[in-house]
Amino acid sequence: MFQLNVFMSHSSSDKELVSKVVTELGSFVMDCFVAHEDIEPTSKWQQEIKKRLNDMHLMVAFVTEHYHSSIWCNQELGFALGKNVPIIPLRLSANPQGFISNMQALTPRIPKNTFVKSRREEVIARDIETLALKFTSEYDSIRQWVVYRLINSKSYDEANGMSAALKGCLLSQDEIMKIRKAKDKNSQIAEAWEVDDNLPQIFS
Repeated sequence: MFQLNVFMSHSSSDKELVSKVVTELGSFVMDCFVAHEDIEPTSKWQQEIKKRLNDMHLMVAFVTEHYHSSIWCNQELGFALGKNVPIIPLRLSANPQGFISNMQALTPRIPKNTFVKSRREEVIARDIETLALKFTSEYDSIRQWVVYRLINSKSYDEANGMSAALKGCLLSQDEIMKIRKAKDKNSQIAEAWEVDDNLPQIFS
């Protein structure tokens, strides 16, 4: 199983929202690290954070009015920039500053409908997934995550979406073979109407 390791960089003031978003991201095969939840009380928390930073494939920065005043958040961002992993700045109640100010920031599209407002975390999670998929051709770890999701697609929409993200990507022979075998076994791939067109290098 390949899970995308996502480091959720945030101020402790915003932990409630972050926790809700993490719950939603689990359905996208993302293993999200949230320091205030994921570190055991007996752990040496600074070492654990360093380990998770080293292992991350993607960082999501929850930019609120508290974010840039946090020494820890600024250090986490610096680590991600030095490691050259993709960063998604999530613009909530403040604008990204410094090196991430020029990156494509994600402003959640929260509908005005009262019921949907109560599911703000679901909207944010979907937007994070959409932006993460845009990194597919640039980062091996993102591509591996997308290939895994395609192979294990649970719906036609997921198969179509993952194959679209892989369109034009340079795939390894191992990945090509896995996708071909998966199509023979997984009807969600075999019967999805866009997969063949999205991946002509495999199914032409």
